[in-house]
Amino acid sequence: ARHQAESMLRSYSRPRDRSDVIRFQFDQHIICRTLLAKILWPQGFPDRAMQEIQGGLEEATTVGHPMSLALHLAQGACPISLLCGDLVAAERFINQLLKHAAEHALDLWHAWGRCLAGMLLIARGSTDEGLQSLRSALDELPRSAFFAQYAGIHAVLAEALGKVGALSRAHTTIDEALTRSERGSERWYVAEFLRVKGELFRLEGTPASRRAAGVP
Repeated sequence: ARHQAESMLRSYSRPRDRSDVIRFQFDQHIICRTLLAKILWPQGFPDRAMQEIQGGLEEATTVGHPMSLALHLAQGACPISLLCGDLVAAERFINQLLKHAAEHALDLWHAWGRCLAGMLLIARGSTDEGLQSLRSALDELPRSAFFAQYAGIHAVLAEALGKVGALSRAHTTIDEALTRSERGSERWYVAEFLRVKGELFRLEGTPASRRAAGVP
């Protein structure tokens, strides 16, 4: 995937008439930079991922296409900064996404930004407040599309539910996410789903749950 993305970025020439945006709704070069950043992080290059994010933001701002900037923020800058643990950058990107989406009446992207804001609260230890915000915003996202892109939201939701003692709902959330990932071959987040599921078993603390988690 990284080889393909880097090859595309080297060879792609943006059409002068912007027919790519008319056809695909988004700037293809910016989408590919977003994807490359998402590839670099799990490969163990968080610094390079963040550099790609920053470069993509500068490019999206220069291109001046609101939907492409919203995508780069929601699918790249915000989640990757959260994964890197750079909560200061995450807050800046999330606020930028919310402001940008509101200014351009991009309701879907605004709901996505609210989900990310809830994830940021959870990352900072405000689990109850973050859960309330996250579940409210998640209801505004379409359930039949984009799952591969906001799969990480479900992982955070399940783990947070486990931390507040709602283990049954947490298991249901993560099991549904795993089922949907396998059914649709959307395996981008399966490893994280399995980690969260193991953590939920650990929180139960029973002999049966320890066996299910593979803990001796």
